Amino acid sequence: SSDLPDVRFPEFMGDAANATKWTFAHAAEFGGDARRIFVAGHSAGGHIAALLACDKRYLAAVGLVPRDLAGMIGLAGAYAFLPYVEDEAEIFGDDAAGRYDSQPINFVDGDEPPLLLLQGLDDDEVTPNNAEVMAERAQAMDGTAVLKLYPDIDHGDLLVALARGRKAKPPVMRDVLAFVAKRAVAEPGH
Repeated sequence: SSDLPDVRFPEFMGDAANATKWTFAHAAEFGGDARRIFVAGHSAGGHIAALLACDKRYLAAVGLVPRDLAGMIGLAGAYAFLPYVEDEAEIFGDDAAGRYDSQPINFVDGDEPPLLLLQGLDDDEVTPNNAEVMAERAQAMDGTAVLKLYPDIDHGDLLVALARGRKAKPPVMRDVLAFVAKRAVAEPGH
């Protein structure tokens, strides 16, 4: 379709990994702590964040491992979306390798950082099943996944709630801050 960027999968994952590496290298300059870096995203951004956190190849290419991240926060992220609909075949490749590599759930093995998966139950763009099966897989692999399912919330409502801050319903900002705070007291690397 005409709205697709010129870059295809997995090139945009290289961009994401390079941006993450830059953040590790420069966090201190901005008052940050490289031991407390989280990746986060909504929808397709949640897909990118999840692949960074789960498929070791992308961070390995820039000298990092997923556990260097303090956590991954996905808002209505696409983690398990086969069979393809819409533009996915064009973006990821319509063959077995493309279908496999496009699915973050396939790379959850317990070595990923803690995952916070936020999902509206009325989302018909990225269905709640994505977050539910991702959380189940992480827990089954002895990983850490916190799943927050919000009734009567659709795909865009999560972002609106985040923009409205701590008092919004659903409590997206409060849930994110609680997850980040809990990771901050954990030992570095865990």
